[in-house]
Amino acid sequence: MHQESASADTIWNWFIERPMRYGLTCLALIVLATLDIILTAIVLNDGGAEANPIANTVINNHGMWGMVLFKFALVTCFILLCEEVGRRQPHVGKRLAQVGIGISSIPIIWTLGLFVFVF
Repeated sequence: MHQESASADTIWNWFIERPMRYGLTCLALIVLATLDIILTAIVLNDGGAEANPIANTVINNHGMWGMVLFKFALVTCFILLCEEVGRRQPHVGKRLAQVGIGISSIPIIWTLGLFVFVF
């Protein structure tokens, strides 16, 4: 039992003792994910459909709350990946995070365009 506690403490310390390299970038990813979820909920509520087939499957099988958990699990994994890559190669980790922001912006821009031109 003591071994399990030590292992959990080690994992916790690994996160606590390592400051984030890309805090603002990570915050931007979280804000974009939140905005994507909100816009998706609005579109679905207005009779629209989810264009992403993976997200659509998650929504159909687990509802919007399942989608929220899925989305934030993906964002969390991506942030951890950027941070870990950035500890070894700072310029690569930063570029990866920036690309993530660009990719995360695409569905938001698309949906806002739908609101302006379709709804």
